[in-house]
Amino acid sequence: MVAVASAEPLTPTVEPRTLPAPCRTVAEVPRDAETLTVHLDATISAANCQAQVNLHALKLSATQASVDAIDTAIAPSIQMLDSVVQTGDVSAQVIAQHAIGDIYQGAAVAMRSVGGKDGDALVGRWVLKAQAAFSESARLGAQIPDRVATDPVLAFAVSDSKFELAPR
Repeated sequence: MVAVASAEPLTPTVEPRTLPAPCRTVAEVPRDAETLTVHLDATISAANCQAQVNLHALKLSATQASVDAIDTAIAPSIQMLDSVVQTGDVSAQVIAQHAIGDIYQGAAVAMRSVGGKDGDALVGRWVLKAQAAFSESARLGAQIPDRVATDPVLAFAVSDSKFELAPR
């Protein structure tokens, strides 16, 4: 947990009004929140929600135009999660990297679901980015084994990241 040394309220890491309506409540932080951790958790939740809402709104086909539409749809979420990676402690970074992997993997699944073999050809870079994020989540988790052992959210992020990286 990151303590705040100032009596000034923290600046929110994400403005709920900028999110799709279904995601606004997960981004709200109590006014009396005294740690950056609460804001980072809200940002991670908002990023995941926004990516899901934006992806589900798309009409996809196995085309480069759909790839571009997916990239545009997930970009704000990836930017939010990158900000968590930049400003958060190792625990927040573990969860944010796992979320980045999930979003890229979700993009690949969405394209494969409409494109079959044609869709497979379009998802390579998302698969690589997902693997890199899952790898980073697992690597960071190894730096804080005591916290991973006692925090179920961290434990899931690390365990699932390792599962996603396992050969099948």
